[in-house]
Amino acid sequence: VTGDPQAVGGPVRYNPGGSETSAFAMAMTGALVYMPSTGRGRIAELAWLEDEGRSEPVGAGANDYRSPSLDPDGRRVAVHINSGGGPGDNDLWTYDIGTKNWSRLTRGLRTSTQIIWSADGQWLVYVADDPATGSDVWALPAGGNQQPRVIVKTPFADRSPRLSAD
Repeated sequence: VTGDPQAVGGPVRYNPGGSETSAFAMAMTGALVYMPSTGRGRIAELAWLEDEGRSEPVGAGANDYRSPSLDPDGRRVAVHINSGGGPGDNDLWTYDIGTKNWSRLTRGLRTSTQIIWSADGQWLVYVADDPATGSDVWALPAGGNQQPRVIVKTPFADRSPRLSAD
């Protein structure tokens, strides 16, 4: 990205609970999806930012979405959805923007923080809470056809996973 900074949309919802993370994601194609700040607590809609700078809902409806992440092609968005009302009662879901279909990928894993797509769009990497260690890094096929597996388990609170492009 080059040039002078320019506001392209907003206001964007963010998490003021210590992480100060903003709720948006960009695909390698340049597509941008974000959660507008609505003033209605944590309930928001996922929205595209159009080329002209206007916001357009993706059609997923309003919910308590957390940490949106677009797949590399910009066709699917992975989000945590708060399912139980508590701060850690989040499960991982994907939404196919073209077909408008939701897929629930986890149940009761208390997922949190960022979701990372593999470069080929086949895997999701995320952090889930663990009472013994604080949190661990997990991987799950994006199709949801296998059980999640822990890939980093240490006695520390693991956060902010990253994947190399290869």
